[in-house]
Amino acid sequence: MPRGRKTALTIHLTAEDRQTLLARQRSTTIPAARARRGRMLLLLADGMPVVQIADTVGVTHRVVYKWGRRFLQHGLEGLTDKPGRGRRPKPAVAAKGEQASQKQRTQSHKRDSRHRASRSALPRGRTTALTVHLTPDERETLTR
Repeated sequence: MPRGRKTALTIHLTAEDRQTLLARQRSTTIPAARARRGRMLLLLADGMPVVQIADTVGVTHRVVYKWGRRFLQHGLEGLTDKPGRGRRPKPAVAAKGEQASQKQRTQSHKRDSRHRASRSALPRGRTTALTVHLTPDERETLTR
C-alpha cells in the first residue's frame, strides 16, 4: 500500500487505454517525453502518491498534476505537445522575385565570407616550392 497523502487527482484507465500506455512504454519510436507521461498516468491509476510518482519519473509534482489533468480533459490525445512549440516557421508567401533575390544575396554573402577567410588564413597542408637564386660567393659562404 502506497504511503503519503491521498491525492485529489484520481485516474481510472480503461483496459484499452492501459494497453496503449503499456505499449508506449515498450516502444522505441515515440518521443521519450510521451512515454514518460504515459508512465505517470499508469502510476496514478495504480494509486501511487503524486510526490512518489514525481520522484520515480524524475519530474516535479506540478508536472504530474499537469499531465494528469490534461489526460482527464482530453484523453490520450492530451498527452501530445500542443502546437506552437519550437522554431517559428518562415513566412509562407512571398513574391517569387523577392525569394530569388533574397537567395542570391545569401549565397553571395556566403561566397564572399569563404573567400575572405581563405585569403586571411595561414596556408595549410603542402607548401609551394621556394626558389632562391644565390651567387657563387653566397653559396660558398652558406656551405662552410
